[in-house]
Amino acid sequence: MQELPWDIVYQIVCGLISRNESIIKKFSSYNGLNDVLVLLKVNHTWRSAALAFMLQSFSIVFPQHNCFASTKFKYWPRYMGKAEEYGYGYIKEIEVNARLAAIASGSALKTMKTMNVFNTEFTSVNSLTLTISGSLEDYWGNASDYQQHTEAFFKFIGKYSSLNIVCEHISFGNASGINDVLFSNINQAAGQAKYAGLSIYGLRAPPGIQPALNLSALDIEWNADYKTTACFIHRCSPQLTKLCIEYKSFDGMDSLVLGNIRCPSLRKLALTTELYNSPIMEYYSEGIPFPYLKHLKLSINYPFADDTLFRSSSLESLQLVNHRGTLENISGFFSNSKLQHLGFVSHPHNMKSRYTYEELVSERYPHEFVRIFKQTLKTLEAKLYYDSKLDIQKFLFPENLQMLNIPEAYLTMREIITLLDYLQSLSHLTCNLNPGVRINITSSEVEELVSNYYPLNTVFWNWRLARRFLHDYATVAIHLIVFAMLCPNFSYMDTSSHNPRLYGMEISRQISLLKLDKYKDQIVKQLWRHVNGDLFKSGEFESDNGSDDESMSGCELVEDFSLLA
Repeated sequence: MQELPWDIVYQIVCGLISRNESIIKKFSSYNGLNDVLVLLKVNHTWRSAALAFMLQSFSIVFPQHNCFASTKFKYWPRYMGKAEEYGYGYIKEIEVNARLAAIASGSALKTMKTMNVFNTEFTSVNSLTLTISGSLEDYWGNASDYQQHTEAFFKFIGKYSSLNIVCEHISFGNASGINDVLFSNINQAAGQAKYAGLSIYGLRAPPGIQPALNLSALDIEWNADYKTTACFIHRCSPQLTKLCIEYKSFDGMDSLVLGNIRCPSLRKLALTTELYNSPIMEYYSEGIPFPYLKHLKLSINYPFADDTLFRSSSLESLQLVNHRGTLENISGFFSNSKLQHLGFVSHPHNMKSRYTYEELVSERYPHEFVRIFKQTLKTLEAKLYYDSKLDIQKFLFPENLQMLNIPEAYLTMREIITLLDYLQSLSHLTCNLNPGVRINITSSEVEELVSNYYPLNTVFWNWRLARRFLHDYATVAIHLIVFAMLCPNFSYMDTSSHNPRLYGMEISRQISLLKLDKYKDQIVKQLWRHVNGDLFKSGEFESDNGSDDESMSGCELVEDFSLLA
């Protein structure tokens, strides 16, 4: 392994942190940077590859309209000190966050020109992401200076092969014509790049503007004055691979699929809103407007009375509002579906997203819709609230699931074990622990669990607590120990909101209290991300959570593990 070529090693390093970067990345809380740090100690090749990854992204923030800017390497841990002396040669991408006033005054460009990272000798930089926010009320110059500085700024950043521009929370105050100047310069800069993506919330497309020919991703608002927006989208449609529309008004909504529009390259489509009265199955379309669509997200009611958005045979990922009547009506559109990822999103106001056990078994949980995809579905996300014993058969989770995200489910250890036993392909689980059930388990009961269930699940390795603050370290540590003993590949739980050292101390403490010394090596090997090996060698450990007799506030039940026998 140590003799691998540098290019292969670098791909392995990148894979550690990007393994969950996809449309379903929120199903996993894996932080690969911790693993990358370990690789610095292998040898020179691995150290070089790890450094190349850690120094590849450089961040610049202009908090005000003056020339002050804060900078850092995005993946470089602060405790390792500064990397500026040797890090610039590794940079591949730059992220710039600038206030609109800093661009308008010219101070942002002036400062950027003095930075080494923008020096032409660093040819490895090929990607730039610009995020613009703020108001022009902080800008005290005149309109002609604003136009000149804006043109110069976007001409400067247009030299990179990949350019992504994000506009968020922009306000122009009482200034007139400023929208058109900014939009035109953003569009022109995008035209200079080889690949471009625009997220232009708060901006309105000027009448007659021709979009950059290389624009591949577009996030845009849809307002009551929708005609210029619809026209801009139609002109972009031949080359777009990603389109996200946030509806501030539903006027002219059907024009998105009228006029024989066709998006032959579109792979991702998202239609979202914060409004509560989106149309339900009102519009029709002709042809196949999105023939190769792979990922679809709808946080609005399904607006079409036909299968407009489901005509692609390539659809793999779907997120939609759990509206029972709509789901029943569109069920027939998926007879030949290859859907792998399914999620139910919350409607802003008028859709119920949590269900009690009684409501679930009375078929309000859309299990009939889920069953359509039981042969192909790999990931499922749903906000389900369990307040009684979990009956896996009644919920009809597809047995081939690999990732299950149920952040509103408060489960006992027994229920999680039942779930893992039933879903043998499950590798990732997001849920909560039942705060009303106190963990009271003995060493003999742990031994019995191992005897009855090992190996419980051979692919399960990633567990995420959706609300970690509800649980003490002792409760979570016991679960980690039991999962490590039952599942041979279990190794990770997100501890980002807690002190990871305290988890290690508590795990070691619970091993001693439960008299599980003979399993200590196995547990440490599997939970090495969470435990401090030195604590186990020295035997010195304490917990900030008090004695093992402490229970959480409000606990009323004690989990009986004899039921698992």
